[in-house]
Amino acid sequence: MLGGNLSLTGTDPLTLDLSPVIGYKWNKAFEAGIQTTFQAQFGSASPTSQTVNSETVFGYGIFANHMIFKNFFGYLEGGRISKMVSENDTSQRVWEETLLLGIGRKFKVASFLEVQAIITYNFLHNNANGIYQSPVSFKTGFRVVK
Repeated sequence: MLGGNLSLTGTDPLTLDLSPVIGYKWNKAFEAGIQTTFQAQFGSASPTSQTVNSETVFGYGIFANHMIFKNFFGYLEGGRISKMVSENDTSQRVWEETLLLGIGRKFKVASFLEVQAIITYNFLHNNANGIYQSPVSFKTGFRVVK
């Protein structure tokens, strides 16, 4: 399976994650794979003590999903995200771990194409200086399947 997700992870500023994925369908109900993440921000943020340079936000992770009922599935994702943080005229790269758990739904578009929508909660969310503004994120994506 090949595909990608687009996630809305913040609104001030508007923050989007693009995540290309590659996975394997182990059986009719279970899939797992790897992904990369690239983040982009649009607009200006509220004044804070530290800022994130969105051009340098990237990461990697693993995911798994299991069909629960009809086109609904449980979703689990773990990953690491790297960012450059500027504070008091100094910059440094930091890594943040994520552990996302959620539920999603698949929509068949064509015999070889599915669209999915997922809502997740990040159990490792850091309110003080995390990459993401909220522990809740919404993902939508496509998957090429056989």
